[in-house]
Amino acid sequence: MKVGDLVTLSAYGYALTELRRWSPQFLKVRKERMPVGLVIKVEEHPFVHHTQKFYVRWISDHGPEGRERWRADKYFCRKDLKFVR
Repeated sequence: MKVGDLVTLSAYGYALTELRRWSPQFLKVRKERMPVGLVIKVEEHPFVHHTQKFYVRWISDHGPEGRERWRADKYFCRKDLKFVR
């Protein structure tokens, strides 16, 4: 995954407690579509070896800020995201 790729949340991503409100079941009830975003920045994770942090800008203001709600650094890990088909 690199800068400029279109992504959405993976099954692992929306199973996380912080991202559960973007799961297909919740979106169906709210009559919303799955969020689609653009990877805007990729960084090496400073504490976890061989892991990258992905920053995503969601299209149409609809999407989670990051994988953890209370942290100032809003990022996703690779397994939280998948490519859009």
